[in-house]
Parts: sequence; structure tokens; C-alpha cells
Amino acid sequence: MRSMIVWHRPSRALRLPSILVAVLLFFSTKPASAVDTIVVDSPVFSGIFGSRILNYNTPNDVNNINNPYDMIHHVNSPAGYDAIQYDAGRGYGFEVLSPGNGGRNTSARFGPFDDSPNGRNRFADSLPDEIYDSFIGFKSYSTPRVHDPPEGGIFRIDVPNGLYRFVGAFGDSDNPHGHRVIVEDGGAGAIGAFGPNHQILVGNHDQSQFNIGQARGDCLGCGVFARVGFTDILATDFFPPLPQGAGATPVFVDYGADGEISATGPDSPILEVTQGYIRVHLLKAITAVGPGGKSNATQDDPNGTDIVLFEVIPVIDLTEPPVIPEPATLSLLAVTSLAFIRRRPTN
Repeated sequence: MRSMIVWHRPSRALRLPSILVAVLLFFSTKPASAVDTIVVDSPVFSGIFGSRILNYNTPNDVNNINNPYDMIHHVNSPAGYDAIQYDAGRGYGFEVLSPGNGGRNTSARFGPFDDSPNGRNRFADSLPDEIYDSFIGFKSYSTPRVHDPPEGGIFRIDVPNGLYRFVGAFGDSDNPHGHRVIVEDGGAGAIGAFGPNHQILVGNHDQSQFNIGQARGDCLGCGVFARVGFTDILATDFFPPLPQGAGATPVFVDYGADGEISATGPDSPILEVTQGYIRVHLLKAITAVGPGGKSNATQDDPNGTDIVLFEVIPVIDLTEPPVIPEPATLSLLAVTSLAFIRRRPTN
């Protein structure tokens, strides 16, 4: 469960010396990447989105193997939408883009929100597979199948200032939706109105273009998810939970540091946060009929983005050399020791 902390702006910063960076890079077993980082802290946000209440621990906490995901639970009622609206005390939630809009059971306050509960039954009814059988999404755009003008919703997450990489899964097991995801340092205003400090996590993921899914025989793009994640300098993977059930399973298409499809695994970009919060823009995508489309590849589906899972992980960037904000709990010796002896906890 996410713990709230009060963050005081650091008065100075502690840099890893160049020799330590060189040693870490020398001993790394990880292939060269667009970015090289170490993870020494727990995620500042880990969430599952959907219509089911699921209890599952994130595999991406290097300090705590018993850290459960927060559940952003979709209940189609005014009270249910109040519960997932951004709340400063909790530190996350969907931003209100249309104040006072009572459409779709008041979910229209968040923009073109998909008020359907979206509980599927395509994968095993066991965890973690069941995570991928639900989501929270957006739909029914005024100008579908194009990026501009931007339409969709925004999920805000309050975080301490610093450097972050991301883990996420976006998709639908039952329809070949389109997905476009951009993270922004702070910001305010309308959907898509992001400032210069932003990163594209998923440039355009049209499930209709993939014929590799296992969820539906008449829709081979169904159940093909955009995957965001990364492997750190110590060759530790920070990915969405891998399916473990029998039968049909989720299939992933990986996205790299430029927001484009990656053939070498997911490689999340780094976002430097200076405003104390992140806005996750969940946008409509370009879609077209393709080999993974509905009704045996005869139809596309321009709805989405659908967010299934999302995590925000603080990192130390080794290409700078990196900065550790103070107040810090780790000395240089502690960082060095963690770099050489850390192993992913196992259940």
C-alpha cells in the first residue's frame, strides 16, 4: 500500500562520484540501454485499475516483497466516481476536466470516461492473470482515429521531486482498442496541454495491428497489451506481473524510451519531476482495420486508452552522474553495497 510522506525540498544534492559510476557500469551484466539506472527505493505509486478488488503484491519493490498494489476500483455510481477522483490527502486520482458534468453517471467529469465496469473473463481467474481482465478507460471520442485534437483523461499522482521511470500495462482483453500514454512533470489545464517536460511512454498502440493475441479467436489483437517497464544496470527487471495461469494468457508488446515499439524489451524513459506531481495523459490513439481487428480482422475499435496497471519508481541515473536528493537515507557506501549485493526479493 502506498505510504504518504511529507517531502521537504532538498537544500543540496549528493552526487555519486564518477569512479563509482564507472565501476557500476563495468560490472553491469545488462546490455547497453538508452538510459542506465539503479533502483534502491520502493515505488512511490503502484496501482491496479479495474472493476474487481484484487489483492496482489507488486514484484517491483526492492525493499518489501509484501507491498500490495493500490486498487483504483471502478464502481459505476456517483459515489464510486467520487472515490477515484483526485484527492490531495490520498495523493492520486483522476483529474476533473469537466466540472459539474453529470453525464454517464457523473463519470463525464473526467472527460470521455468509459463508465462500463469492463470486467472480462478471458484469462485465468487467478492472480496475476486476472489483473489483465479489467481496466479503466476512455471512449466515444468526437474525432476518433487521430491524435489531434487530443482527447482522453488524466490521472494525477503526487510524488517527491526527483527522477522516475515507469511500469505499466495498457489494453483490453475483449476489444482491440487504441492507446497513447504521455507522462508530464506537473502541469495544469486541458487534456493534452502538457508542457515541455514530458515523456511519451506509449506513442501509439493499436491492438488491431497485432495478430498474436490468445484471448479471442475472432479478434487476434484482443489481449495484446502495451507494456512499459525497464531493466536496471544490475539486470533486474521492473515489469508488470508476468502471467502464470493456464489457457489463454496476456500477450505484451514492449515500448522503448522513445515511446516506440522495442524489439529488445521495454525501456521506460526517465522523467525528472520538479513540480511535486505527475500527470498521466491517457489519450485516444490512431487506429485502423488490421490483422488483429474485431470480427475476424474486419473492424477496428477507436476506444481507449485503457489503463490496467501503473507504477512510478524512483531511480538514480548513472549517465549524469546521478543525483541523490537530501535528506537521504543512503550514504555512498550504502549505495555501493546495494549495487553489488542487491538481489530481487523472492516470495
